[in-house]
Amino acid sequence: MSPNAADTENINPDPLVPPLQDNAYLIALIADVTQVDPVQVTERLRREHLQHPFSVSEGFYAKGLEPHVWSQELIDFYEETDSFIYGIVVWNRSKIKCAIRQWILDFMRRHRLKNGRILISGDGIGLDSFYFAQAGYDTVFHEVSRYGQQIARRLFDDYKVNVHIADSLETFEPESFDAVFSLDVLEHIPSPPEMVRDLSTLLRPGGFFVVSAPFYAVHPQWATHLKSNLQYSGRTDWLSQAGHMKLFDGRTLANPLAFQKESEDKKNMFSLPLIKRISLCWGSLILRFSAVFPAPILNTALLLHRCDTQLKRLMPKPYR
Repeated sequence: MSPNAADTENINPDPLVPPLQDNAYLIALIADVTQVDPVQVTERLRREHLQHPFSVSEGFYAKGLEPHVWSQELIDFYEETDSFIYGIVVWNRSKIKCAIRQWILDFMRRHRLKNGRILISGDGIGLDSFYFAQAGYDTVFHEVSRYGQQIARRLFDDYKVNVHIADSLETFEPESFDAVFSLDVLEHIPSPPEMVRDLSTLLRPGGFFVVSAPFYAVHPQWATHLKSNLQYSGRTDWLSQAGHMKLFDGRTLANPLAFQKESEDKKNMFSLPLIKRISLCWGSLILRFSAVFPAPILNTALLLHRCDTQLKRLMPKPYR
């Protein structure tokens, strides 16, 4: 089943990108790539809509893995499982995630980057890359998951969206990108400062680093989030130090935050307004509290998910 070609010249794309609005296409694509019967794909996607996050935790515990701990078995799980596909689809369909995508695009345009070369590291099945390529950016997609790479390639080809797929980041020269995004990745890895340092190396001076990472979400339903990373919740100093960057924008609960890499050209550097500094400071305190007592913010997130009318509208009907 082939979708209509997307308008890659559209500079104001819908954050609910076209593939997310077509259940028949998504189900057929997932079934083809993973070699799972469409009936099963439909039911797994429906269950994810109803009980998100479900698929990853189900697959994780079925493997007998130890939650919140880095291991070779966890690496293998990331590379081999198809469980993340369902969670990624549902999360990217939510109003919260669509608002994040829209905020990042508005932020980029406010700060003199209406086009340019961007790297989206750990982009799952390529939905953020799809969106920013539609918005006119020279976009590079990177993901370690085999299924993620395969689905992203098909999405880009089917919708005629021009995105470069990078098998490795080592092939890029330092300071190759105007912006680098790391969205919902750092909470999964054993050394976030090391990854930030590596990604910052690829960012030009004065360029933007946009990040979101719910470090506080260490809970049985998010079994792949590492307990060792709780120390980073609500803190930005380590990000600034690791990436030689300054915080200068973001949403109150750090979803996401925007940093600018230090540059000798002070005309290209921005400062953080006082009202924004106060807002982010309050958000930081909430996230530090949530690292110790995660239940309030996690329960709020789950409630927002279950009340999301957009998700209810997009949930697939039982397969017939």
